[in-house]
Amino acid sequence: MLKENQRIFNITMVVLDVCICLVSMVLAFLFRFNVLDGGHDRIGILYYLRLMVLVIPFYFLIYQYFGLHDSFRSKGLVSEVGKIVQANVLGTVFIFVLVFFLKEVNISRMVIALFAAFNTLFSSVERFAIRKILRRLREKGYNLKRLLIVGWNEASGEFYDKILLNRSLGYDVCGYLSNQPESTGRRTLPYRGTFQDLASLLEEKEIDEVVISLDYDEFPALEEIIDTCEKEGVKSSLLPFYTKYLPTRPYIDVVEGLPLINLRRVPLDNLVNGFLKRSFDILVSFVGLVLLSPVLLVVAIGVKCSSPGPVIYQQTRIGRRKKEFTMYKFRSMSLENNADMTTWGTR
Repeated sequence: MLKENQRIFNITMVVLDVCICLVSMVLAFLFRFNVLDGGHDRIGILYYLRLMVLVIPFYFLIYQYFGLHDSFRSKGLVSEVGKIVQANVLGTVFIFVLVFFLKEVNISRMVIALFAAFNTLFSSVERFAIRKILRRLREKGYNLKRLLIVGWNEASGEFYDKILLNRSLGYDVCGYLSNQPESTGRRTLPYRGTFQDLASLLEEKEIDEVVISLDYDEFPALEEIIDTCEKEGVKSSLLPFYTKYLPTRPYIDVVEGLPLINLRRVPLDNLVNGFLKRSFDILVSFVGLVLLSPVLLVVAIGVKCSSPGPVIYQQTRIGRRKKEFTMYKFRSMSLENNADMTTWGTR
């Protein structure tokens, strides 16, 4: 039932996104030629709408690529809005390239830019509204995903507790399987048997997903559990017993087909992040120096008048990746010997 609902939901999302694209283009056209001053429409709004026949399929592909038509039951709104922004940036680039190759000189570039802005805004509002509606429905017991936990340990216990605390996630845990049926301390969670009972349980009950949480000594049973889920056509997810050592958003490298989980990822190792950080540092430093230049001038005069010696003191420090760099600062100490510029003393 949930799979059928998800299919209908995905189709609805695609239809809504198509409508938003068309509405955004109409509003961009009207805003450009009826609200903003200047400019003259030479080709009419129907030409822009015909252009959307080529644009909308591309937007569908990039929305699919960014997972914007997938279930966002466990995804955050901020992350989804970020993907919407990225998708619309790519879409805008595609439109500009398309217009260039079609040699359409009469198409307003301002209309394209406004379309991207409106489409990003309306898509974000659409996602926000749908999340609110689904949250209300799930809190009332509708659109729930039925889960079965296989294995019981600290990680699966924490997972179950978080589900109980956040009903809006829309999960309904129907029980757990364990080869050691000790008390879980959760009276609301029924024990459904051992790992060998998984196949019969999947046949008897309508379960949407199996969450596998095995201890180290139970891992020999993992392959059989996964095979059983595959045969029954039920989605399976792995909840490792070592989750407390993993970051919230683990980054996985693939080495010769083998997944390698990074326990500590440095965002600046990414080329784009490093470029943005460096650009931000340079821009903020430049603006700060300009704004504080009067204060810095007064400080420089004060240092020069207070004692003989250079105003600026330079020193070699060790920075990132053990590279040396030169640090500059206002001199805050007096020279012990004017002839020796490297010897400093306190005043």
